[in-house]
Amino acid sequence: MEQYLTGSGGGSSPDGLFYYVSSPIPNATAADYGIPSNKLWVADEVNQTYPQFTYFGIPLEVGQGYVARMGSTGAITFDGSSFNTGAISLPGMTRTGTTETNRGYNLVGNPYPSTLSWDAAELLATNLETSMYYRTHQGTTMLYDTYNATSTIGTSNNGSAVTGNIPPTQAFWVRVDADGNTGQLDFSNSMRSHGTATSIYKVAAEEGTVRMTLSNGSVSDETIVLFNAEAQDSYDDFDSQKFWAAASVPQVYTTIGTDSLVINGLYSTVTNPVVDLGVKLPAAGDYSFNATSITLNEEVYLEDRLLSVFQNLNEEPNYSFTSTIGGNIPTRFALHFGMSVTGIQDETSSTKVYAFDRRITILIDENLIGSSADVLDLAGRVLRTEFISGTQTNLDMNVATGVYLVRVTTVTGIVSQRVFIK
Repeated sequence: MEQYLTGSGGGSSPDGLFYYVSSPIPNATAADYGIPSNKLWVADEVNQTYPQFTYFGIPLEVGQGYVARMGSTGAITFDGSSFNTGAISLPGMTRTGTTETNRGYNLVGNPYPSTLSWDAAELLATNLETSMYYRTHQGTTMLYDTYNATSTIGTSNNGSAVTGNIPPTQAFWVRVDADGNTGQLDFSNSMRSHGTATSIYKVAAEEGTVRMTLSNGSVSDETIVLFNAEAQDSYDDFDSQKFWAAASVPQVYTTIGTDSLVINGLYSTVTNPVVDLGVKLPAAGDYSFNATSITLNEEVYLEDRLLSVFQNLNEEPNYSFTSTIGGNIPTRFALHFGMSVTGIQDETSSTKVYAFDRRITILIDENLIGSSADVLDLAGRVLRTEFISGTQTNLDMNVATGVYLVRVTTVTGIVSQRVFIK
């Protein structure tokens, strides 16, 4: 059996793509991947490191995932006396500590010389979440694709939506479901198939979803919001954690409580009319959203809270914006489902907003008492929310000097005003 991998750099300094691989034979060693001329690593969840194999005779464990980098393009030949078959158990998967963002992710691999079904394997997993993660790439930029076995939906960061069909010699990530737990996978021949699929990528039919990508013009990242009557609005098996790529990649996500998600499964648009859309930006600059697929029978709006812009994504799926800052921006954007969006009032509105030193003053008509006001920073974070109980509301702000946005929401619409606080 052969595994074809591209490579470059030659000698002992390969500089091509990283491949996530596993062995289909029981007696493989690092020599099968041309070590030490090529490079091979194993993921260590306990220490959050990648120890490198430097000796060609190190045995490769059945079902373990590895990271390979080749000095030249060619085929890896597995010519052992037999191939892996039958029951294979992978015990002892760890989730170390309570604070590391990527704790609990274990790199495993398809141990068979045939396709393996994650949908079948996940049903017998112990203390593992229902999602699996592939390391993918756009050009030379590494990202992650995610597949959720409960919703049977996968992201498409490498062109097409991934499925649960894991090809031979493919490594993938799984995650232990809670701090302190130990995970286990048990594979069997009943989970195998011998179809003609040669790729982990395949378009799958779906409904009740919104797929949103975030791009900086050269690389993009996807998140999925899906609605299913069997899903809960709290965190459950329909949800997939966001496996963060490098900080140089613009990334998009949603949240449930303290969990950042790449796939967010919710009960309905009635119980979730608004879903915050968070972004992690490598730097200040120009970016764009694209609603690549909407399979809901209703209109979906994107809200830019910083600019008080609402855009119907069914009519225009692309939205460009500029951010004056990089880093994590969790609440500047939101998706609106199943509701009409009120217009933005202009300067002729009777509602007025002023700022002097560190005090914001809001003047409003008597018939609009009972409205609300939000103060946001330029990252779109809500710093303060105030109920308006009179025609004049004064807000004393203990914030740094700078420009802020005041958004007043009334029954007649939304008034937004930038103010300078010094």
